[in-house]
Amino acid sequence: MEILRAAAEVIGRVGPAAADSNVHDRYSALFLLGRIGRSYPFRRYSRKDLLDIWGNFKEVYTVWGHRVSPMLRATGELITHAADVLIGLLGDPDPRVRVGAAYAVALASRDAVRIIAVVRAWYEVESDPLVQAYLVLAAAQLAIADGDTTPARAWTENVIRDDRAAPMARLGAAIAFLCLTDDAPDDGLLTILAETITAETTSMLLESPWGATLYEDGLPGWIISLLADDRVAQVNLAMRLLVSPHTTIRAAACHAVTNLCVTGHSPTPRLAELLVERLRDDDLTVRKLAAGVLARLGPAAGRT
Repeated sequence: MEILRAAAEVIGRVGPAAADSNVHDRYSALFLLGRIGRSYPFRRYSRKDLLDIWGNFKEVYTVWGHRVSPMLRATGELITHAADVLIGLLGDPDPRVRVGAAYAVALASRDAVRIIAVVRAWYEVESDPLVQAYLVLAAAQLAIADGDTTPARAWTENVIRDDRAAPMARLGAAIAFLCLTDDAPDDGLLTILAETITAETTSMLLESPWGATLYEDGLPGWIISLLADDRVAQVNLAMRLLVSPHTTIRAAACHAVTNLCVTGHSPTPRLAELLVERLRDDDLTVRKLAAGVLARLGPAAGRT
């Protein structure tokens, strides 16, 4: 109870503080608010729980011995009380504040239907690609909390297919769509993911709240880890990323393939061929990483 009271006090102060343009670093205050209402931040997420506020944490405990699920539920209720302040910040002149507001308002699950409509309306007038991505993710998280994801899936799919949308917005929509459904991603979705995972979108995400979940293999490894329930999709996405026009993405894809092999993946013939092709990559780092993966695979790569 002491932790909940402390959380209530923090939430009660952060909302008004973030709305005060004279307050220094309002983005960090909103980041804190969004983090309070989410699970332990250093866990590896799958697409089943990335946007799930509390559903998968029934038996998870904090280091203090408190159950996480009741804490997250209570925090969601507290953030719902601050929802109107957060909604107001979706129109703030500072795009970082708008990102933080979208990240936090996604937890206002006790008023999900109303806030989803507001978030979608803000998306239509938003011009910053990262904010657009966060608005889509926020709408998806609220829909999951509400329990009715059908409208969210349809809207998210429209964003994915919008050729006029920025790559960051389409990437956010693709991630949201993965979390809104248990279906295996089709070739079209995997292609969109591969096309929108770039050096630029990686940099954007690294400087945003969800960037805290990225690992040494970067955005490619993070997205591949979201597909942990679908090994075929993981390999198919990895193969697409190995031929990315972006050097940093090809390098990160090599890291991701190494992790796949460590976790029990057997290389497909095509995956091994792509790794061999990377031995002739224009970039020395990519060549070394590909060689390291092939060395790890050993006879398995030879048989393919």
